[in-house]
Amino acid sequence: MNNKTIISGIIGGVAFFLLGWLIYGMMLDSFMKENMSQAVARKMEEMVWWALILSCFVNGYFLSLMLGWSNTQSMSIGLQKGAIIGLLIGLGMDLGMHAMSTVFLNMNALIVDVAACTVMNAIVGGIIGMIMGMGKKTA
Repeated sequence: MNNKTIISGIIGGVAFFLLGWLIYGMMLDSFMKENMSQAVARKMEEMVWWALILSCFVNGYFLSLMLGWSNTQSMSIGLQKGAIIGLLIGLGMDLGMHAMSTVFLNMNALIVDVAACTVMNAIVGGIIGMIMGMGKKTA
C-alpha cells in the first residue's frame, strides 16, 4: 500500500458521500420512497451519520485498493473498472436483498439502485484512476 492508495481512498470516500447525497438524497429521493419499503428506513433526523460517513470511506478505500492492485493509472480506465465493480457489487447486494426481503417493492427499484451504484462507482473510479496516474513518468 502506498500514499496514493491512502489519498485516493480518502478522496474516494468524500466523493462517495457527496455523490450519495446528490444521487440518492436529491435525484432519487422521491423515487426510492415510492418504490422501496419504508418500514426500516430511518428519518433524516435519526440517521447515524458516523456510520454513513465511515461506510463511504470504507467504499472509497476498497475501490482504491482494487484499482491500485490492477495498476489503474488513468481516469478513463478508472471509470471503466469502477463501473464494472459497481455493477457487480450492486447486483450482488440488491439481488440478495430482493431474494431475502421486501425492501424493493418492484424490479424498477432494484434496476435503478444497481444503475445508481454503477454510476457512483464509475465516477469515483475515474477520480481514483486520475489520482493514481498523477506524477507517472511518460516514455
